Amino acid sequence: MLGKHLLRGLWDRPLEIGESHRLVPGKMREDRHLPTPVNTAERFSQTIGADLPIMDIRSGCIRHSYLFVATPLNSAVLHLFSAMLTISASMKFVCNLKELQGRCKTSSLVLLLCVLTGPGALAQAEKSGFIKTSDGVGIHYVEAGKGDPIVFIPGWRMPAWIWQKQIDGLSDKYRVIAVDPRSQGESDKPDYGHLPETRARDYKQVVDQLGLKQSVLIGWSMGCGELLSYVEQFGEDGIRGLVLVDGLIPANANPEIVSMMNDWLVQLQRDRQKEAEVFVRSMYKKPETEEYLQKVVQASMQVPTDTTVALLHNMVEDTDFSKAFARINRPMLFVYEPALQPNADFLKAKLGDRVRLERFDGDGHALFVDDPEKFNGVVNDFVQSLLR
Repeated sequence: MLGKHLLRGLWDRPLEIGESHRLVPGKMREDRHLPTPVNTAERFSQTIGADLPIMDIRSGCIRHSYLFVATPLNSAVLHLFSAMLTISASMKFVCNLKELQGRCKTSSLVLLLCVLTGPGALAQAEKSGFIKTSDGVGIHYVEAGKGDPIVFIPGWRMPAWIWQKQIDGLSDKYRVIAVDPRSQGESDKPDYGHLPETRARDYKQVVDQLGLKQSVLIGWSMGCGELLSYVEQFGEDGIRGLVLVDGLIPANANPEIVSMMNDWLVQLQRDRQKEAEVFVRSMYKKPETEEYLQKVVQASMQVPTDTTVALLHNMVEDTDFSKAFARINRPMLFVYEPALQPNADFLKAKLGDRVRLERFDGDGHALFVDDPEKFNGVVNDFVQSLLR
């Protein structure tokens, strides 16, 4: 009975892992210091002679952010008990022990892998940094993964992390970089330099300073016009292709859009918080948590009001992309919601086979958040077609 007690009570000390998982000795669980796992513990008994149990192995159970793990037996104690047995029993013990230790090692390894490959473990580790532009502005970016680079540019007032589902979903294959444009997110917020061509130069300096070769550039909403300005200024050298996401690229200036934007500017100055709430909620057609929506609202509120007005004005005024179209020879992907079908038709008429159209029915302006799996799949297919 002493052997049974020692063997069953032999566990390692607690080992902290991150902030939410903990390896906890079985003794603590048996003493009821922590909740007992329910419907997950499986008992394996290895016997010697008259059904003497020498080890209980309980499978890992994640509950209330704890992971309960039984660890392999201490070899010194095993030798002690080997000496207490008869020669014949010892031979049987050794045979059983080898099998048991193999099980213990396998169990511990599997459980460790479960810890390491828990939720989010497959997503590549993110890092962030800043580049300094030629006019002294710090541009913030986040990146993850390795391989062919993809650069994401968000829309009006939005932060880099609006692309989080793309960072998580594509960084296992590519080097994914999401940029906080000038005056957005964690980038510096100067009171100058908010023309599309200036912001396009910022993105070029991000590409150059990070040493990105043959990038795929992806812009959403306002970012579409800024990437077309990028091509107009720098051509297509150094980029593999463009993806424009639900951006206004009209054939001609639309008086109705201009009027709507002017009304928007008035509302923005009357009640900035209310305008931000309405704007953010209008971007989605699929349910999002209130916590997420408020996080986006607060991110949009970080952009100074005068900058917000200037950005919207500049986007409405800059509708002539003919010089950019003249320099586009590489493939382009235009992803859009049904309301922008006229823009898709215009691009097809201007670029022909150089542009591929992908319509997202049932999704909102932030369609890459509404349907990230479809969007990531479309982007991956496009990038792979460029690599062939």
